[in-house]
Amino acid sequence: MKLRSSRQDRRAVNIAERLVISLDERNTKLSRNLRDSRRLHSHPGFLGMETLITELKKKIEKLEAELDEKSKYNKEASIAKIAFENEDYARIIEYFKSQMDLEGHQVSETVALLGDAFLLNLSLKSAIESYSDAYLLDPENMDFLDSVGWLYAVSGRYTKAKGCYSKSLKHGVKRLGWNSPDIVIGCKNLGLVFQWSDEPKKAIEHYKKALSIGVTIFGKEHPEIGLVLNGLGEACYSEGEFKKAIEYLKEALAIFEKAYGLNHHETIIASNNLGEAWNSLGEHGKAIGCFNRALSAGKKVFGSKHSIIGVIWNNLGSSQQMSADFARARKSHEKALSIDLEAFGPEHPEVAADFNNLGEAWRSLKKFQKATDCYEKALNILLNTYGPNHPRVAIVWNNIGLAKQSLGELDKAMDCYQKALSIDLETYGQQHPETATRWNNIAGILELMGRSDKAVKFYKKAYEVFCDRLGEDHPRSRIVKGNIEALSKLSN
Repeated sequence: MKLRSSRQDRRAVNIAERLVISLDERNTKLSRNLRDSRRLHSHPGFLGMETLITELKKKIEKLEAELDEKSKYNKEASIAKIAFENEDYARIIEYFKSQMDLEGHQVSETVALLGDAFLLNLSLKSAIESYSDAYLLDPENMDFLDSVGWLYAVSGRYTKAKGCYSKSLKHGVKRLGWNSPDIVIGCKNLGLVFQWSDEPKKAIEHYKKALSIGVTIFGKEHPEIGLVLNGLGEACYSEGEFKKAIEYLKEALAIFEKAYGLNHHETIIASNNLGEAWNSLGEHGKAIGCFNRALSAGKKVFGSKHSIIGVIWNNLGSSQQMSADFARARKSHEKALSIDLEAFGPEHPEVAADFNNLGEAWRSLKKFQKATDCYEKALNILLNTYGPNHPRVAIVWNNIGLAKQSLGELDKAMDCYQKALSIDLETYGQQHPETATRWNNIAGILELMGRSDKAVKFYKKAYEVFCDRLGEDHPRSRIVKGNIEALSKLSN
């Protein structure tokens, strides 16, 4: 059984990766959520990829069990089973279509299995149609509706996904009451869609509901609780609640380690997520430990050239960067860039993330023109992908500003910082660390321009947010406090 489970894990991981690349090519929103972990330091983890792998594994297990049973007495099923083992999903599709013809009428379970086969063959539109047909045939089976909702979410059609999941949850509560495993999963599903649609407050609300019910039903150490805690940690991170995020992510990682061991995709992803959260609190040594563990296990599970390994190299490089280990950071980011160029091609936003982070390393090594070149490559990709008002674009504008400032081009640096601030105010509002970072950088330029009074005002705005969201002892808070004190002494 362990060998089969390991094979199913690898198959789910490989299909998830191919699905993400396929959807990237169609320019849907899926990859932006599944790959949001590759982050230009704006969010942690790969909640989307983890969820995708888990759901695909369920579909694989369901199809395998069906073919195992049918092959005992059906020759066509035996042939289909061999095709399944060889990952010939087109042949599996033909098998289930022939089964529907033999049955003479549509049986909902067979139609749903056809949907599973379409999904594994990366035919999302046909999969949605099959799951929808199955639900119409059996409207009491919420699994079919959940499958439709999940694929809408995966395709970036969040309003439709929320509609499906909300209807399924309402039906489940009416039929089962609140204390049911299905209700836990329903609340978790809604939390995930709200997370993907950039509504972290609503995501937190649904994850907490799932956690409250789930602990009673599953116990505190069940992997399902680990998934809920991981999602809750991600949502808190998106809200800038980093300390809360760490507590939830630590609990999730402990559950996965106990349930699966170190060399499992959920443990690896949870370790990566926790590392990102530690980074945000300035605990870079702890973050590096998390990323190194994820990298060591990830190479065994995914292989050294898998794009998930590129994510971890990138995140490790960012931690090394923040630990002032700039030479190692540059090498880590170059490894990530090499993996991603091969996986995604030169115009992909993940490649933009690599160029941005490599630029950070070059800037720290005082190679400011090399840094600017990397940032500008990242900016061009992101503008083409997301347009001018995306938070990732803000991050790169900010970093170009830092390079221009180091080159003594203060007016150009100020223009870049103001562009970044405008985007972040629209995205996050005034009480978010990203916004505070922009105020701090603008204050620095004003200080260099000799406009000390105005600089102090911006420093104080940044300091208040950092203290509120990160704490007075966070490195960012201490740095800004030092800037304020230095300017105050000069004024006196």
